[in-house]
Amino acid sequence: LIKIDMLDKVFSIAGRDIGSQHKPFVIGEIGNNHNGDLSTAKKLIDELKFAGADCAKFQMRDMASLYSTAKDDLSDDVSTQYTKDLLRKFQLNDSKMLELFDYTRQIGLIPLCTPWDERSLEILYNIDMPALKIASADLTNEPLINAAVKTNLPLICSTGMSDEVEIKGLISKLDSFGACYAILHCNSTYPTPFSHVNLKYINSLKTMTASPIGYSGHERGINVSMAACALGASIIERHITLDQCQEGADHKASLLPSEFQSLVIGVTEVWEALGHEGPRKITQAEMLNRHNLGKSIVARVPILKGEIIRRNMLEVKSPGTGLPPTKINALTGSKSAREMKPGDFFYSSDLTCLDNSRLDVIENHKVGIPVRFHDQAKLSK
Repeated sequence: LIKIDMLDKVFSIAGRDIGSQHKPFVIGEIGNNHNGDLSTAKKLIDELKFAGADCAKFQMRDMASLYSTAKDDLSDDVSTQYTKDLLRKFQLNDSKMLELFDYTRQIGLIPLCTPWDERSLEILYNIDMPALKIASADLTNEPLINAAVKTNLPLICSTGMSDEVEIKGLISKLDSFGACYAILHCNSTYPTPFSHVNLKYINSLKTMTASPIGYSGHERGINVSMAACALGASIIERHITLDQCQEGADHKASLLPSEFQSLVIGVTEVWEALGHEGPRKITQAEMLNRHNLGKSIVARVPILKGEIIRRNMLEVKSPGTGLPPTKINALTGSKSAREMKPGDFFYSSDLTCLDNSRLDVIENHKVGIPVRFHDQAKLSK
């Protein structure tokens, strides 16, 4: 399931190549937005499939491993206690999670899961999960990172709640192990104010590693995520929900199914439009329009073969089938290679047939009479 290209730092998850030369890998984060209901979870997977996502992602926690055994009312503040209560209320057991992974594969999506503890990581590894997502909260969790690296699975690591020193430390560690990984720019606020997204940091991440860079968004709407694609994000991760007003912070930072569908369409269109950074080339469709809408040099008056071509004998008209206007100075002052009627087009062959005894002339636009350069003194009087 793992394919690594050491030159381009491209890796593959379940046969899907991820990197700058490939369409962004779109992850639909379901997390606990199923609110503990298996049928709702399957409905969300179905919606991701319909929207065109590549992947349905979940989260797995062993509450006993994850949280301290100290009494909640003595050790925790209100927000921490609220979070733990929601997790206990909405967490699906392991067997139901495995059923969801199988269902995801059956309908043609790639299953992915975030292990929040080493026990969950071990379960995911033993069921052949094709890759692992490391949550922002665990970017500095060295034991979990070390255990994840030892699986030799591709790692997708979010960077929310971390500073640059910590991010560079993670990248250095992953590189030292030869890990296959991607780094996601992220702000872990639900929902994230637009002014806090700092999307340009994607460019900074590109300077830190040759591995794929992506974006995990928690803002409202889809515009920022499409902009991340325009900045070169190879992975786009967004939460999905059936109702943004349900209990839990993730719902408010999630996209509705119709929004997710628009996101996938938008990301695909932006990626296709990015193109390459090489020299500008004329497309085939542009060549047709260049022919129809372009301009050519034509004869304004009859021109005899061997006659000196003056500027006032020429004009520019459509279509662009003949010599382009950029060549008008090359024609001016030269002998005509053939007889021409008004409206006849000049062609490149007319340039190759020019007499070498080209006359240097200027145009007296006031009276319309061309003169040689040695006659300029007369014009100034």
